[in-house]
Amino acid sequence: MRKLKLFTVIWISALLLSACGTNDATKEQVNENSAAEQNLQDKTNTKNSSSENDTSSSDDELIRLMEQNLTYSINGKKIEETAFLTNSDNQGYSMYVLPQFELTSEEPMKDILYLKEHDEVFMRIELLSEETDWTAEESNIKAQLKAVSNHVEEAKEDFLKADQSAAFQASNEEEIMTAVLFKNEKNPLKVTMFTKKGLDYRQAFMEMAKTIERNQ
Repeated sequence: MRKLKLFTVIWISALLLSACGTNDATKEQVNENSAAEQNLQDKTNTKNSSSENDTSSSDDELIRLMEQNLTYSINGKKIEETAFLTNSDNQGYSMYVLPQFELTSEEPMKDILYLKEHDEVFMRIELLSEETDWTAEESNIKAQLKAVSNHVEEAKEDFLKADQSAAFQASNEEEIMTAVLFKNEKNPLKVTMFTKKGLDYRQAFMEMAKTIERNQ
């Protein structure tokens, strides 16, 4: 009888221990599953956040097509041509250049865009600082233009006007010298055009100058 009672007690204890073990294992499995789910959720959130940041970064980057059509007039004749994206290694910008022109460096912080068949017809390109004193820069331009003529005036042609810009020029019997300041805070620059009465490419130069963008 005592053996039976002892066997019964042992059997009941075994059942209780087994039940406790099962409960502990179940709890452990639930905890592991919860941790795995949380880890997966964290990775998903991180990936989504990263994708959003990548999209934002790509939106901020400057993406330019390899070519762009430009329209200008030369000696009263309207011309539309395809200009091709060209990079300046000298000053860190890109612009669209028409086929009959070539961009080259002149000296540090100055580039030359010249007409291939008549290299005396060209445009000097200078990127300026955001802290440029525009009043002083205009005075310097007027002094430079006096090398062509003492009569310096604001350019009246519509094609020489742009948003936040100022244009001045001087001319004599053969030459026309024109300087334009682009006073845009993000892309300040100065271009100076040297053309001739029979080779007045100012509008072509201006259309190309409007496409200048600093590299990001």
